[in-house]
Parts: sequence; C-alpha cells; structure tokens
Amino acid sequence: MRSKLAQFFGLIFQPFFRWWWALITGMVSIVAFLSTPTSGIVISPTGMLFLILLGFTLLFLAFSILLQGWKLYIEVQRDLEVVSLRKTKDLGADWVFVLRGYLRDATGMMLEIRRPLDEVEVPFAIVRVIGTTARGLYQAVPIWISPGHLHDFISCQFSTSELIAYPHIYFEKAREVFNEPT
Repeated sequence: MRSKLAQFFGLIFQPFFRWWWALITGMVSIVAFLSTPTSGIVISPTGMLFLILLGFTLLFLAFSILLQGWKLYIEVQRDLEVVSLRKTKDLGADWVFVLRGYLRDATGMMLEIRRPLDEVEVPFAIVRVIGTTARGLYQAVPIWISPGHLHDFISCQFSTSELIAYPHIYFEKAREVFNEPT
C-alpha cells in the first residue's frame, strides 16, 4: 500500500507529467533549436541576478503550494472521530455528538456511530449532522441511540474516544437498527 505522501505527489504531479511535460519539453527543444544564435547567448551580471531571483521565487512558490496542498490533502483524508457526547436540550435533541474530521456536504448527512466491544463493533447510534462549530467541528444529533450502550456511557464504562464514526449507513444496517425492539 502506498503511503499518503506518495499518493499526494501522485495526485499533484500526474496530470503535469502526463500532459504538460511532453508539451513543454517539446516546445523548449524546438524553440531552442530555432532561436539560439550560432555565437551563443551572453547574460549580463544584472540579467543573471534577475534569473536567479526568478528561479528562487518560483522554487519558493512551488514548495509553498506543495505544503498548502499537503495540508489540505491530509485534512480531507482524516478519519472521523467522536470528540464528545453531551447532554443538551438546546439543539432539539437530548444528546449531541461532536465530531472531528472531514465530511463533504455534511449538513443533513446521516452517520453511524459504533462502539467496539471486545473484538466486534456494535451499533451505538445513528446521527444526523446539523451543523458545524466555529472551530470546524461537526455537531450531530441522534436519530436513534442504543439505550443499553447509552446507559454504559453514562455510567462511564467507556469514553467517547473509543467510539468509531462511519460517514455512511448501509440500508441493511439502518433497517436492522430501526426494527430492533426497544
């Protein structure tokens, strides 16, 4: 499996090397062959200074773009994590889940929250994202929450850091959870 860094560089440079590299090298070769005088090119010290300045400026911009692109790429690749589960009446539900990670078009999205129990993951809640906080965290209210697991959470048998958030819900899982006797 390729590392995230290799995937990132592949994503960034793939179109360039596929399309532009051939065009650029071909054009430079033709232009250099046709426009270079037979006596050569002489660059003054001031011209050389500007070429070096231009080269280092472009190098700086390239590294800056790669660094910012890397930060965005890593942010998008981050898995969802449950930061906290709070009791509240302010958001139209008894509980609110606070999540960190990346969700595309998050508001209104349904997520599945699972609790690891020994070697299996069991359904803990199905939640609907209702918005984000000023710090970029997602707030979600439960559509369904397992009463037994909620009791275990309230009695401090596990913490929210153990919960696993999945940004998708399979139809069979939703049917299973909603048909579960209360």
